Amino acid sequence: QGKEAYRLLLGKNPVKLDPGIYLNLPILHTVLKVDMREGSIFIDKLNAYTKDNVGVLISGSLFYQVHNSYDACFKVQ
Repeated sequence: QGKEAYRLLLGKNPVKLDPGIYLNLPILHTVLKVDMREGSIFIDKLNAYTKDNVGVLISGSLFYQVHNSYDACFKVQ
């Protein structure tokens, strides 16, 4: 429900795997899975300075979500 997958034949020719039965030969095929759910990365405490040179400690969370699994797998360098 929250994942999409692509099968590669010798590293090329991606085929999107929809629900069903597909042939997967481990020697020829590679399967890439992409989690489409929202994820988060915690950012630890960092030292920073304000405009008036006051030292502060900051932390936070980065939330992300993949909307296009094909672009996330094959169009990113």
